[in-house]
Amino acid sequence: MPSSENIITMLKANLRERNSGLDDRRTREELEQEWTSSLPTYLALYLGKRDVFEWLMRPGAKYKLNRCDTKEKRTCLHWAVLHNRVDIVRALVEYSGKNAREERLNPRIKDRMGMTAYHIAFEQENETVMDILRDQTEFRQYNERLWKDREVYVQVVHAILVAAALTAGVTFTGWLQVPSQAFRNAGMKVFWVTNSVSFFFAVAAMGLSIAILLPTPTIYIGQIAAELHQYIWYTSFSLALSLVSVTFAFASAGFAALLPDGVSEPGYTTIMVVTTAIGGIVCLVTLAYFILQVTIHYPPTLIPKPRLKILTTSYPRVNRQENSRSEGSMNGASSPSPPPPHANGQAVVESSR
Repeated sequence: MPSSENIITMLKANLRERNSGLDDRRTREELEQEWTSSLPTYLALYLGKRDVFEWLMRPGAKYKLNRCDTKEKRTCLHWAVLHNRVDIVRALVEYSGKNAREERLNPRIKDRMGMTAYHIAFEQENETVMDILRDQTEFRQYNERLWKDREVYVQVVHAILVAAALTAGVTFTGWLQVPSQAFRNAGMKVFWVTNSVSFFFAVAAMGLSIAILLPTPTIYIGQIAAELHQYIWYTSFSLALSLVSVTFAFASAGFAALLPDGVSEPGYTTIMVVTTAIGGIVCLVTLAYFILQVTIHYPPTLIPKPRLKILTTSYPRVNRQENSRSEGSMNGASSPSPPPPHANGQAVVESSR
């Protein structure tokens, strides 16, 4: 039984022979480097060696169905979807069904770019692979959960949008109702600054909320949910700054109205100081708790944007006869190996560097 090193050696020889017809030397090197970095279990399936694959996957062996390679962090399913190998996708699904007690295909595993196997199929518009994966309970439930998460995130963004709109309306109205004599008071300067800051941060929160709620039918639901999850923190932070500023604006406006000519009204100063101190502390603590909860449940993270790169080669398209021979090789039949990946100019996801 060949070892994983022998499988890689066989693949290298196979690739060199196939890629010898390519005019672009860089393309040949990229293909060989990409394939030699993948999993031996996937390489065995690619070569049509089903018995080698099952031997590598035997109980107690280090290779598992959901194991990722060390470079791209992709599973066998990732590689199969990436290279549009429908026959291998079917073989992995079949193996997962037969060995359900040991391990089933995990739809949640993401590669180095944060993309699941289904996400890659979506980006490639590969309806055949998506239909195969949707028929699996785990993948169907995972997609349903993503849609539910999206609905929850949308409701959160709606709440932030409403709060930001109300705050912007209040701060805008505050500018229109300023008594003329109050401009001679120093507190009015504080009000003017904090009210302006509150208004603009509220508008910024509204703009972010509207932007992330725009319909994006060409983006995978997992990417949409991830972006909503990410931008909730930014919109919440902008709203919190607006609310903090409007709190200071309210207090400064109160003192400015209380002392329009620098003369304090008896008793009102004490009332204003006490209520402002108590209310201000309560508001600031509440807003701090709000930001803490948002940070815990919606931490700000950078989402890698997938970029599609088209590698066009001189190989012809795969016809139905070649596809049938390829699927026959997965069942143990001896047949020529299928054309190399990218032979049909398939879109391959590549990380942005």
